[in-house]
Amino acid sequence: ALGDPYTEFIPAQDIAEFDKQTRGRFVGIGAEVRMQDGWLLIVSPLEDSPAYRAGVMAGDRVTAINGETTFNKTVYDCIELLTGEPGTPVTITVERAGQEFQFVIQRAEINTPTVKGVHRINDQWDYWIDPESKIAYIRLTQFTDRATRDFEEALLPLVNQGLRGLVLDLRFNPGGLLTSAIALSDLFLKEGLIVSTKGRSRPEQRSYARPEDTLPEFPMVVLINRQSASAAEILSGALADN
Repeated sequence: ALGDPYTEFIPAQDIAEFDKQTRGRFVGIGAEVRMQDGWLLIVSPLEDSPAYRAGVMAGDRVTAINGETTFNKTVYDCIELLTGEPGTPVTITVERAGQEFQFVIQRAEINTPTVKGVHRINDQWDYWIDPESKIAYIRLTQFTDRATRDFEEALLPLVNQGLRGLVLDLRFNPGGLLTSAIALSDLFLKEGLIVSTKGRSRPEQRSYARPEDTLPEFPMVVLINRQSASAAEILSGALADN
């Protein structure tokens, strides 16, 4: 009705799923999933998740959850079967390279990782893309309520090790919480307007950078693409404008 392609109506029954996406927290097995050819497909188990520790692998076709077929179900129906109370078991049947496997997985609270590096070494992200020149690479996948803290935990050790440049990758980042975008922008900026918001019946609100706790100066490259949206645009725009 608004004629705005970027406005989405969220029915009450979908609020829980929306909340999981924006806050990056849920109780389940810890895997990115989608439907393919009518079946539930594991896109990737999240690092250090129950699914990862159980041996679930990217590309596994989940044929049944607790003995109930996934064929021709919606992804939301499958997710509902996988999620539940922390500590409760769920049994999934997967097909991998023509073989069938069963995994009994204990559900747990999952915190979706939003900060990634170049590659993993001993299950830890390595952020140095050029160790000799002290150039680091950090990819931010989403602006959850943990994003700022996770980003600082990744970046501050690099600064202490003599960081001389940063590649910040916001490609395919769909955005998230406005507060996270403001907080992340404030890390890099001592002063200046970060973003202003204005509603039809609400006065304009302006968010400015503060000098406290600002990171030291270093050269940066920010990568964006057509899928960098919302909070990703705010952060990249604030850095470019200032």
